[in-house]
Amino acid sequence: MEERKCMRTISDEEDRSHHAACQLRLRDSARDNQRLLLHSGRDLVRTVQLNKQTIQHTCSPISWFPVEAVQLVFEHVLYILETAASSTRTARWHAWVRPVLGLVLLPTRLSLVCRFWRQIVLKMPRLWAHVAHLDYSMTVGHKWGRSGMVGISLWANTSCWAYQKGMSPSIGAIALLQQAQDRFQRFHLQEISSSDVIDLLSYRFPNLLELHVSFCLDFEPCVLMNVIDYHYNGLRALSVSSSNAALHTELNHSTILKYKPKSVVSLPFLASLQLANVPYEITKYTTARLVAPKLKEVTLLLDDFPDDTFFQRFWKEDLADVQHLLLGGCLTPELVQRFLVSSHSLRTLELIISQDRSFSDCDQIISLLDLHAYSETYAPQLEALSLGGMKVTSAVLQRMIDSRLAAPDSLLRVVQHAAMECDSGRPLQDAIDWHEIRLVKWRSDLINDASWIGGSKETSEDCRDFSLPAA
Repeated sequence: MEERKCMRTISDEEDRSHHAACQLRLRDSARDNQRLLLHSGRDLVRTVQLNKQTIQHTCSPISWFPVEAVQLVFEHVLYILETAASSTRTARWHAWVRPVLGLVLLPTRLSLVCRFWRQIVLKMPRLWAHVAHLDYSMTVGHKWGRSGMVGISLWANTSCWAYQKGMSPSIGAIALLQQAQDRFQRFHLQEISSSDVIDLLSYRFPNLLELHVSFCLDFEPCVLMNVIDYHYNGLRALSVSSSNAALHTELNHSTILKYKPKSVVSLPFLASLQLANVPYEITKYTTARLVAPKLKEVTLLLDDFPDDTFFQRFWKEDLADVQHLLLGGCLTPELVQRFLVSSHSLRTLELIISQDRSFSDCDQIISLLDLHAYSETYAPQLEALSLGGMKVTSAVLQRMIDSRLAAPDSLLRVVQHAAMECDSGRPLQDAIDWHEIRLVKWRSDLINDASWIGGSKETSEDCRDFSLPAA
């Protein structure tokens, strides 16, 4: 009996005219909430199945998707709902954590998203004021029709159940179905393996400008850079961070053969490069050198890494125009000096010592910035300096500050500090005469835990966050 009712409902919806479908309004919010609180998880599955039929006859932006793409999305949502339906939790719990599909319009992106209702209510009330839900009481605003060819940003977290079911191929398939590869501009990927990143990039997104991979589960940057060099040498920003606990496992042989080693990886337009927890295994597969002559911003949080090996792999000549440099991890005076020698235009320098370094090593690093200590002047245009985790001798730091202030064209005006230790035992603000230099506390997540350096802290909002592009 119930099945006949469902079939009649679907048939009635299919007979509606396109004009009538444009005016379609979903059920009242309060009544819908009451119904969902009383129904079980399996009723939610049937609700989504019905909406899959009706949504194709509305003017919702979801109808812009080809039928195959809509089917693909719903298969993943049904998996989540069926998992919830098999739970012994209460009906109220099912309604509270039920996945909600919708389209989000932001100034920079248009995305089909799947999140949990409690996250929408508690974390993002303003954002979701512009959402068209598949099974909730919101209609599509007129802004959707004017969205035009907006650039797409893809946000994906592999801790989401849907992604664990293989959403990388689905994302690529949807992009192909919509012929939307050229609209992808930014990827933000969390908790993902190098293999999954490579699989996603293999779908070719010609206008991709930014790739951000946080908390990479295994990190083989040389292979990744070879992939980027083959297909994405127009990239403007690249950031990859790896967990300290990540196993730097070997990629499969076919991947290595497909992206053969190169002597040079050229990214001629790359302006921002951020690599966190670079493993020693960077030398494992290729001998490629990175060439990026337009770099303006560099962040390197290094694992236990030999200085000579690093500069054999990476660059020296491409740092001439770098204005912002952050170095962290197992730093040595020699490594810092080699960067300063090449960075003639440096304006901001940030140094984080993640290991227990001696006063001698830290003093040598500070002395590199003393304009009178060496025949060559390092970072003459330095405007801001940040120091974290260092043990310094007061006299050495004072000489460096005095030399900067005495220089007629000195620009240093701000010094940030965190977890600093002076030989005198006095607080840093009292141990040094800072003159007109402003001393401030360095509030950086990178300082909070040296063992976690380079990681990406997970928030409740990020958890199980998954987005798909909309045409």
